[in-house]
Amino acid sequence: MIFIQAIASLALRIALALPFFKSGLTKWDGFLELNGGAKYLFANEFMLHAPSDWSKFWILDKTYPMPYPEISVWLASFGEILLPAALVIGFLTRLSALGMLGMI
Repeated sequence: MIFIQAIASLALRIALALPFFKSGLTKWDGFLELNGGAKYLFANEFMLHAPSDWSKFWILDKTYPMPYPEISVWLASFGEILLPAALVIGFLTRLSALGMLGMI
């Protein structure tokens, strides 16, 4: 019974980690070399949404540019590679899953 639980746990961790890992691979051109598309997205496309009137905090109608896009793209790219790998091998699984949830 324990063997079946271990196999099921590993299969579930792989199934959850695979989309993040594949997404992380699309951001890299080579070893420690990010592609231009990822840099462009973080600098120009990704925006933070916030309410303009805090009494109606559920209406997100004001956008702000991503703070420090150069640092954000590096952290997100490393996170999309390292966190799924840590999840699959079982290293800090809850913390890795929390980091992946934060990226969503």
